[in-house]
Amino acid sequence: MHDYNRRARIYWFAIAAIGYGLLAYSAYVITSFEKSALLQILIGACLTSFVSFFPVHVPRAKIAVVGGEIFIFLTLLLFGVESAVLVAAVDGFVGAKRSSKRWTSWYSTPAMAAITMTVTGTLFILLRVGLEHYGIFNAASLLLSLTLFSVVYYFGSFVLPSTLIALKRDEPISPMLWLKNLSWIALAYVCSAVIAALLHEAALKYGVVVLIAAIPIIVMFLLSAHFIFDRSAAIEESQTKLLEMAKRESNIAIEHAVELKISEERFHSAFTNAAIGMALVDQSGNILQVNQSACRLFGYDELELVDSALRALLPAEDVALLLNDIAALRDGSKSLVQRELHCINKAGEILSVAFNVSYFQKAVNYPPDVIVQIQDISDRKKIEASLLHIAYHDALTGLPNRVYFRAQLAKAIARLKRNSNAQFAVMFLDFDRFKSVNDSLGHSAGDELLIAFSKRIQAALRPADMVARLGG
Repeated sequence: MHDYNRRARIYWFAIAAIGYGLLAYSAYVITSFEKSALLQILIGACLTSFVSFFPVHVPRAKIAVVGGEIFIFLTLLLFGVESAVLVAAVDGFVGAKRSSKRWTSWYSTPAMAAITMTVTGTLFILLRVGLEHYGIFNAASLLLSLTLFSVVYYFGSFVLPSTLIALKRDEPISPMLWLKNLSWIALAYVCSAVIAALLHEAALKYGVVVLIAAIPIIVMFLLSAHFIFDRSAAIEESQTKLLEMAKRESNIAIEHAVELKISEERFHSAFTNAAIGMALVDQSGNILQVNQSACRLFGYDELELVDSALRALLPAEDVALLLNDIAALRDGSKSLVQRELHCINKAGEILSVAFNVSYFQKAVNYPPDVIVQIQDISDRKKIEASLLHIAYHDALTGLPNRVYFRAQLAKAIARLKRNSNAQFAVMFLDFDRFKSVNDSLGHSAGDELLIAFSKRIQAALRPADMVARLGG
């Protein structure tokens, strides 16, 4: 009793003392019965015990309906309160052993059954005596009286143990709430009372043989109910599992749909607000969607670009390159293509652009589209060309410098080695007394003289010839 508080212990010992006192008194009373009556009471207790091992578990309820109440009520009608007390105690003990592993339940449950049957059975006998006194006791009044008794017995059977549980848990004692939650079980008690009343009347009219014949029928009825309810519980459990599985699958699908929607919103936000041009293109090369950066780059509005061919924005020499890249993505040889191409804007200007092309899978079972990122690199190309020109040309005259000249000379020599018929000539020119010009007229005059000389020499050359400035 480690989990019993002080109030629960007092209640348990009080119930045990009263209950076993009533059991001792009932046992003393029935010792005066005839042997045949004692044998029938023993048979009733055995049948009650047997039925208790086959409880009927009602779906969606933690409490099982046993059916032993039929024999308890029948014993009350045939042999009185004391006999019913003993049979009810036996039923309580067997039920406690079956459903609990605690000794406190094994010993308190029979005591509670004895108290409940003593109180309610005594009230039933008093009611029966009163009906007989006024001459209105018959089969119908017996049936009604026993039905009322079964409801009261049901009340006591659940209030006593529920009170003990409430005391253990320090919860409020709420008999009406318990009865409301378990009110459907009262129907089983009422049915048991009706069956017991009918068997009693049949026994009075046709003898005890009727009871012997009815016992197998009652047992078969209880076993059938046991089978039906167990089967129903199994079906309901299976349906519950299927429902829970369906709910889990539904929740997963909903979560996936939410994640997909969030992902789509993120992609749409990134696509729309990207600083570089982006276009969604189908496998045929037609534009499905563009962002505002692409519209600004090409100089068209969105309606003008959507459904148009991407190749129309490229020069003819670059169209084949782009189509080859899309074909490489389609056959899986490449997953990403990066290429520098040219495009033509609405004003007819040719722009240098960097293309990043990859596949975009918008949904399962749909063909993938091509997503194209387009970045204007015209300024970068101009800077690169300017740097390249600075690296290989003289800043003053604009002529190729020594580095560029040597590279071109190396190419000419290599070409000659491959083809002996190839010819080239090199002429080295020097300006006499150039230092005198700088010293007498200044370096600016010398610079102007070099520029003039370079122009005159270039004018005398053919387009394929080259003149370079090698030194000062």
